[in-house]
Amino acid sequence: MRSVSRRWMMPAALALVSAVAVVTAQPAAAAPPAYYGSATATGAEAQALPPLLPLPAAARANVNTTNVVPTGQTNGLPNLSAPVIGNLGSINTLASLTDTATTRTARAQAGITGVSLIAPLGPPVVSAASISSQAIASINQGSTTVGRTGLVTVQNLTVAGQTFNGVLPSQTIPVAGGPLSVTVHLNQQVVTTNEITVIPVRIVSRAGTTVVADVKVGEVRAKLSPTP
Repeated sequence: MRSVSRRWMMPAALALVSAVAVVTAQPAAAAPPAYYGSATATGAEAQALPPLLPLPAAARANVNTTNVVPTGQTNGLPNLSAPVIGNLGSINTLASLTDTATTRTARAQAGITGVSLIAPLGPPVVSAASISSQAIASINQGSTTVGRTGLVTVQNLTVAGQTFNGVLPSQTIPVAGGPLSVTVHLNQQVVTTNEITVIPVRIVSRAGTTVVADVKVGEVRAKLSPTP
C-alpha cells in the first residue's frame, strides 16, 4: 500500500480524501461454514463539544468490509492537520476477509506516521514516528469458537515525557488535571465473544465529569458472526 503524497490542510477537522481499491477473490473450496466476516480500520476520529474544540461530530478515515466471501479493501490518505487537535502524516488502512482450506479470518490494520496531537501551548501531548495496529478474528472449520487477537506496535511514541518502542502494553496515563483533565489510553482493547476492537491511542479530555473531546488514532475492529 502507498500513502498519498500531496499535502492537504483542513480548516476545522480531520477529513478523508482517497481512492479506495477493492479486490474480491473466489471463496476457498473448503471454507469454514456459515460465518459472516466484518473488519473496520479507522485512521483517525475526533469528537468534541463546542466551544472548546469546534469540530464536527466525527471525522473519519476508514475502510470496512462485511461479507461471506473473501474480500479486501485498502485506503491511503494524505497528511492531515486540524486546529488544536494536531497533525498526522500518512495513513494506511486495510480491512479483509480471507479463507484458507480450514480457516476464515477477518483482519483490520491501520498504520499512521508523523503523529503530533494536542499541542495548544507547548510540546504535543502525544507524538510518534509511527503507530501500527491490528485486530484479527478467526474460526476453524467445524468450530464454533472465534479466536480474537489484537496487537499495537509503535516507534518513538512519547506521552507526557514517557517514550515507548515496539509492542505497546495496555495502560492509562493521566496527563493533566484540574478543571479540564486530559487522559491518554494506550492499546485499549475491548473483546467480546465474536469480536475484538483495538484503539492504539485514545485521548480523552473532561470538564468535570463531562467528556469534551475524544480523539482516537488507528482504531481497528474484527468480527466473525454466524449467519442468521
